[in-house]
Amino acid sequence: MKGTTHWSEYKGWCIEVRSYSSGHQWRPIVIVSSETDGRHEITNLRTPSDWLFNTKQESDEQGHHLGSTWIDRHGLGPEQRLKGTNMWAGIVYGTLLKHHGNHILLSGGAQIFLDGAVPCDFPVDTYLKVTYTEINGRKVARGISQSDSFRALDVTP
Repeated sequence: MKGTTHWSEYKGWCIEVRSYSSGHQWRPIVIVSSETDGRHEITNLRTPSDWLFNTKQESDEQGHHLGSTWIDRHGLGPEQRLKGTNMWAGIVYGTLLKHHGNHILLSGGAQIFLDGAVPCDFPVDTYLKVTYTEINGRKVARGISQSDSFRALDVTP
């Protein structure tokens, strides 16, 4: 296996595409990362198993497109400090793995707490978009909706 790395910046995020060849085709591995107020966020994006391209350039371009699409769909981007507070806010996408009375667990390990104002009535295996604020180190849901986002944007568990 032979590979190369391509770096680019998009909306304050770094997109790293590691295209590698196996035989006569290329496949991207995509990592997006950001740093805000000393907090690091790194996400490995899952690419579909049939994402095989004839050239390294095509693999790099499709990997960059996947990374920029993921960033665009996160609205707030990396967690952001809410103006005038010590609270953080963000958006996370993932497949609902478990529902425990006061919290939910999404693919990628995100644990989101429910405070009663925002219910989660979705069945397990539903792909969700969750907006949250972080209070005392806990991510508390402020909105939960089913997402029709491309599942390849799911965070690798």
